[in-house]
Amino acid sequence: MALTSYSELKTTIANYLNRTDLTTPIEDFITLTESKLNRVLRLRAMQKRVSTDTTTNDAFVDLPNDFLETVQFYVDSDPNTVLDYVNPTEIELDNLRETSGKPQQYTIMGSEFKLNPIPDSVYTLKLTYFGKIPALSDSNTTNFLLSNYPQVYLYGALVEAQPYIMNDERLTTWISLYNEAVQLIIRDDEQGRYSGRTAFAMKTDSANP
Repeated sequence: MALTSYSELKTTIANYLNRTDLTTPIEDFITLTESKLNRVLRLRAMQKRVSTDTTTNDAFVDLPNDFLETVQFYVDSDPNTVLDYVNPTEIELDNLRETSGKPQQYTIMGSEFKLNPIPDSVYTLKLTYFGKIPALSDSNTTNFLLSNYPQVYLYGALVEAQPYIMNDERLTTWISLYNEAVQLIIRDDEQGRYSGRTAFAMKTDSANP
């Protein structure tokens, strides 16, 4: 059958497991698979850009709800100021000086960025980051990953089913197929990210013998 939507994915997983009594657990298997994929994948399709303003005399700015990892973070000014990441201990020590001004550094504390120096005015921050894979649900029936790589969802969910159903002799095969799917996704993304560089270099070389 087709494997292009959340409902079709759940049906296919049930068919592979040969079980009709796992409606709710299968949803959990899919959620666990997404959690695992959010830890290992950093794809172009996961990159997002947001803009936010600081508050004067407030060092903290909320992280995006789906934040995974920073790609680039800077103050939108003339000239732009790229913010350097420092660990929380270092930024806490720096802020003990009670300095204020245009932010130069940031760290992550819980669900917030902390800036240093503390903003002395309103500054516009531009953030490029890796966001979580949009979670599948009855209201969000597909996403870029299911559309392009349904096998990673299928085999990932089958692997996650094992602690629940126990002792399926196909587990080794499913783990192998899941790992293969993850590597395929990473390879395709890397090829797409750097495609055209070789052709451009060859063209440049031929023009300058």
